[in-house]
Amino acid sequence: MIPVCLQLFCVFFYGSVMGSFIGVAYTRLPLLEQRNVTNVIRTLSYPPSACPVCKHHIRWYENIPVFSYVFLRGKCSDCKSVIPFDHVLVELGAGVLGVVVWYVAISL
Repeated sequence: MIPVCLQLFCVFFYGSVMGSFIGVAYTRLPLLEQRNVTNVIRTLSYPPSACPVCKHHIRWYENIPVFSYVFLRGKCSDCKSVIPFDHVLVELGAGVLGVVVWYVAISL
């Protein structure tokens, strides 16, 4: 049997990953619509995530939802510019929503 705290962590992490994807999709979908006008190749996965200020490509370990924001103290690892909190808020909200849905589902 898997401990409940580990189950909660896994559900929260999965929810925050989904929230991160929702944030990326929300940011990049308008850019995908402009693709035909600018002839720039853009998809949901390309170009890779980058700092909006210095264009530093975010490494995989800097892109872990919620946890990387805490470890980087809300700043870019390269130029130290502030990372907007709204990205983390979406990830936190999706993680908490995942935990609530999971809790309700196991309570039934």
